[in-house]
Amino acid sequence: MRRQQNPASIIQMKARSKMLQRQMDNQAVFLLQTCRFCFQVSLPKAETKKQETELESVRNRISKAQSDKNMYMQFYQQMLRLTPQLPDLIERNVQSQIDFLKLEACAVKTELGTYVQEPVYKLWIFLLKLFFEKPKLLLEKEDDKHGQLADLLRMSLPFFIAECVPLPSLDCPLTEEALASHDTKDTKHISLLV
Repeated sequence: MRRQQNPASIIQMKARSKMLQRQMDNQAVFLLQTCRFCFQVSLPKAETKKQETELESVRNRISKAQSDKNMYMQFYQQMLRLTPQLPDLIERNVQSQIDFLKLEACAVKTELGTYVQEPVYKLWIFLLKLFFEKPKLLLEKEDDKHGQLADLLRMSLPFFIAECVPLPSLDCPLTEEALASHDTKDTKHISLLV
């Protein structure tokens, strides 16, 4: 007779979630360098008018990049060459967040059975928004010896994962069945995790 597996405890889910987020954080340098490469190679240098600053120029280039399919394809191919597991890593991160937050009852899957459709494209759009808000990431020619620019990108990646969690509405109710499906014997440890 097969033994039934216990659902993962809260501590196990939290540890898995942190491990996957660390793996995603480790991609920050690749993401930063790939985006810099794409912006330097794909877009012609903006013709700067006297009153247009370098900041405005970069923001204009970022705005144009949203509709530039060639630039996205360069990013996509470069990222898959450097980290072929990136789409799967994004999906596993989202899955771990859904498991940890007990959102299975209200999270929506795509027709392919995954939670994130086109994860690399979603990452591209997220990075463009981030660069628009923090153009310093693209303006600086290289990172300093402490890696502050990579750290800035790294600190933003958890927000990307949160954006990918597919909830149809923010007031999605959690049912007793959904909560009971988890091993709640470790709930006394929740205060240690927060």
